[in-house]
Amino acid sequence: MENTPLVSICSTTYNLEKYIGEALESWLSQKTNFDYEIVICDDCSKDKTVVVIESFVEKYPNKIRLLKAAKNMGMMPNYIRSLQAARGKYIAVCDGDDYWIDENKLQLQVDFLESNTDFVACLTNSYVINELTGEKKIAKHQIWDVATSKELLYHDDFHKDNINLSPGHVSTYIFRNNLITEFPTWFYDDDVVTDYPLYMLISKYGKTKFFNINTSVYRKRDGSHSFNWYDYRKIQKSRIKMHKCVNDYLDRRYKDILNIIISKHYICLFKSYLKEKEYIAAIKSFVCAAYFSFSTLFKYIFINRKLDV
Repeated sequence: MENTPLVSICSTTYNLEKYIGEALESWLSQKTNFDYEIVICDDCSKDKTVVVIESFVEKYPNKIRLLKAAKNMGMMPNYIRSLQAARGKYIAVCDGDDYWIDENKLQLQVDFLESNTDFVACLTNSYVINELTGEKKIAKHQIWDVATSKELLYHDDFHKDNINLSPGHVSTYIFRNNLITEFPTWFYDDDVVTDYPLYMLISKYGKTKFFNINTSVYRKRDGSHSFNWYDYRKIQKSRIKMHKCVNDYLDRRYKDILNIIISKHYICLFKSYLKEKEYIAAIKSFVCAAYFSFSTLFKYIFINRKLDV
């Protein structure tokens, strides 16, 4: 690769033999007036994911870089590795099991960022496809235009994995490279999801733009997973930890908003423990919810009770 690309499309793979080919085709079909590269970090896949990627590398050796791992690194360390390998001025991220459906996606977003230096990132709308049912729906209905860190927090206030209420799906995200010289240690934790924390890290440096066009497809592949209290509580606890870290990262400028969000997660833990008659743990969660935001707990108990387990 002699020319430095303007954009790096960064992706990670682990056992995505079934999906990565469609993803690569969608990235390669982008129509741009600039050079871009594709950086894929594979985390020691056990299936034929690497074989599929290598077949594309043979066809596009100047476009695709495949970085293999010596041993399994875990989701977040491998994800960070892909971002750090990017050479472009901008980084576009897309999960290896998702794909793009708009050939002008990159051009649209890059043109905007090139013309608006006070913005650091862009998101678009997308589709969600449930692989089990075949259902296809638009991901985001609460449409917004411009967001700072504060607005992004409101958009992602509490959605319990409901992508419809999130700021936008990560596979539509593009941001300015080199804003973060070193990722915080908590970002390496595999309990951290990739989208929301990344949005918050980048938002510290400027505004985010949302385009209400569908440029990507998010595959919902976890519909067959049975619900269990351990996983549910693990998610709630990881988000509590993550929001506390985000609070520190943003210099506690949005402490009031984050305390409300943290309180809501503790309320969910309280309800799950109470339902299973684990009363000591329930009391501890109740006290924590009150500590972070008594008004939020009060509203839950006496007014709306909207936080369902």
